[in-house]
Amino acid sequence: MLKNHLLLILRNAWRYRGYTLINTVGLAVGVACCLVIALFVHDEWTTDQFHPGADRIYWLTATMGDAGYFMGTPEALGDALLDETTHTEHVALMSFGGTAVVQRGQVVLEELDVYSATSGFFSMFAFPLAEGHVETALDAPRTVVLAQRTADKYFPGESAVGQTLQISGEDWRVTGVAEPPAGNTYLNFSMLKSFGPSAGEETDAEAKSWNPGRGTLYVRLTPEATAADLEADLALLRDTYINPESSISLKAMSLADRYFEFRAQGTLQGNRQYLWVFTAIAVLMLLIACVNYMNLSTAQASRYAREVGVRKAVGAQRWQLAGRFLSESVLIVLAALLLAFGLAEVALPTFNLLMEKTLAIPYTTSVLFWVAMLTLALGTGMVAGSYPALYLSGLNPMRVLKGKPRESSAQGWFRKSLVVFQFSVTVVFVVSTLVVRQQLDFMQTRNLGLNPDQVLTMELYPGARENLSAVRQQVQRLPGVVEIAEGSPIRALGNPVIPEGASEGDMQTMAAMVVDEAFIPLLGIELVEGRMFDGQRATDVNDSVILNEAAVRQLGWHDGALGRTIERYNDEIELVTSTVVGVVKDFNFRSQRNAIEPLMLQMTERRQGNLLVKVQAEHTPDILAGLEALHFRFDPDQPFKYEFLDERFEAFYRAEERLGQIFGFFAGLAVFVACLGLFGLAAFLAEQRTKEIGIRKVLGASASGLLMLLTRDFVKLVLVAVLVATPLAHIAMTQWLSDFAYRIDLGLGVFATAGVLAVGIALVTVSYQAWKVTRANPIEALRYE
Repeated sequence: MLKNHLLLILRNAWRYRGYTLINTVGLAVGVACCLVIALFVHDEWTTDQFHPGADRIYWLTATMGDAGYFMGTPEALGDALLDETTHTEHVALMSFGGTAVVQRGQVVLEELDVYSATSGFFSMFAFPLAEGHVETALDAPRTVVLAQRTADKYFPGESAVGQTLQISGEDWRVTGVAEPPAGNTYLNFSMLKSFGPSAGEETDAEAKSWNPGRGTLYVRLTPEATAADLEADLALLRDTYINPESSISLKAMSLADRYFEFRAQGTLQGNRQYLWVFTAIAVLMLLIACVNYMNLSTAQASRYAREVGVRKAVGAQRWQLAGRFLSESVLIVLAALLLAFGLAEVALPTFNLLMEKTLAIPYTTSVLFWVAMLTLALGTGMVAGSYPALYLSGLNPMRVLKGKPRESSAQGWFRKSLVVFQFSVTVVFVVSTLVVRQQLDFMQTRNLGLNPDQVLTMELYPGARENLSAVRQQVQRLPGVVEIAEGSPIRALGNPVIPEGASEGDMQTMAAMVVDEAFIPLLGIELVEGRMFDGQRATDVNDSVILNEAAVRQLGWHDGALGRTIERYNDEIELVTSTVVGVVKDFNFRSQRNAIEPLMLQMTERRQGNLLVKVQAEHTPDILAGLEALHFRFDPDQPFKYEFLDERFEAFYRAEERLGQIFGFFAGLAVFVACLGLFGLAAFLAEQRTKEIGIRKVLGASASGLLMLLTRDFVKLVLVAVLVATPLAHIAMTQWLSDFAYRIDLGLGVFATAGVLAVGIALVTVSYQAWKVTRANPIEALRYE
């Protein structure tokens, strides 16, 4: 029986191979999209979940003030949690990530993601060592564990353990090499140094204090403890060891939330909202493919009618017939699954590039993957074949054997609704692509309040900073250099400040930039009131600040800010009083997702790490060569680093650019799959109306009239889809745009454009089949009548 079923399915598939191909390709595209997106979503949701007891690991930090200014965790907190509470099982202190210049022999490189950690790090997190011992790797001062990729750069083909690297001018002994992590991780370090003192620092264990520390604390709770228990312990320790009147708070965040709450700018990773969006895209793409199958199968009911009639006449039950058609759809989905693997392999390199991932299909490493794939195939086959199976198995055998069964109005409306669903989803994708593109163009062309064009920043290292006057003179002499300044216009840090007349409890937070007197004019920032910094005035260094308009509004100084004072922390983390000498117009220094933040510009005695150089475009190559030569004159062992400010701003919108590319790609696939089904449906319905067309032609109908007759029903369906999709797309895009402080207005133009595109594509798809029928010889259609 099973053999007969299989032979019949294969025979029908070959006999109607054109429709089989359309169904298989459509399902393959849907499954491939679902597979690629599922790999990404799974990788994101399982970030750092491979560590033992990951659901019990929390990240602790200290915050100051109502605005939540982040500070380092007190180094004494870990010991207190272990010694004075019963809910903490393990602790590990880890520094904030940074960069370091690393040297071994003639190899000098700048390493990113350089951290320090206490010896408990490897007992808490699952980073097994290929070399070294996890229990002792970070016990001794100035020891370091390298990631495998880092060890391969400095010690190719040899063991790294026991050897020495020079890191930021100090010798560090390598005590371990960590294997690549078993999954996606936020803690993807390149080097992990011991969290001990460097040369010249205090080594007394009693130096641990309850002051803000140099990093943050990770804790693993006992199995029976809860997040509420940890919060209670933190509150108790804070009240015991930190001044109760202080605005410092101790906060806990789960390991999973840590990843999603602190995502990097310009990336699509670590964003819960986008994960749900991508999941919805995967489901919709799969549903569009299933709709194709339903539509073509129900439209071809007459081809299966006699088989159903004969089988029912000889005693076949409805469930047996339904099983026969469901098994056919499952087999087609299994064939589509094989094709989907090939499509996914082709798409993954580009997808990985957009998502900054290294995803791969786990053919041999995960049994769960094959269980999921077979479940997906079975589920897709059941969904795609459910309605055709129920419809075909329910045909009346008497009516079938007497003649062709007539499609009921309900069945006709169901098939039409499937077409409307397909094109509604397609229109939503097209609108989303257009809106993302328009928002990106808006952000890239909007006036930022400063002019970053032809401004480059050169990172200064100790040698150049110690001889900054000579460096500036040499840079100024380079042909094509317009202006130079010091400062870091992009990398702003939050600073706690106390307004004039307020107490420490009323502390506020604002961004801060340390600049020199040339910074504001070089970037073309508009001065609203007061004056700019003057390097000749001693009081301007440390004792004066310039605020932007947003800072003035936040402080509530509506009657004027000039001459007022604020208390802020200086380089030595001492509270000093500074006077406001000027106010500048608001300018963007971060992504336009965020409203312009309150900003404080200040001058200090400490030289900044960046030199800003405004250049003439035609002299750029010569200037870069001159800056590089100058850099190596003062810091021969440090890498030459520079960037153009306009490129830095563009990096803020890289996530939106990639999102636009992804929406465009899936919109194209949705159009392709929908048109594939529409093409097959139009071909079949045109074939069904061949005799009708022949009669109309004999009676004098024109080709244009026949073309309109065959296409108007499809155009009506697409127009209905546009009407259905427009409010849905408007709601979705309004929600997406709400994340941007500065955004476009959704006008009718974008929806009209999407509607015209959908109708045009549908017309082109259907017209070809209609044109073939109208060009046929009517005698061929009527010769047997």
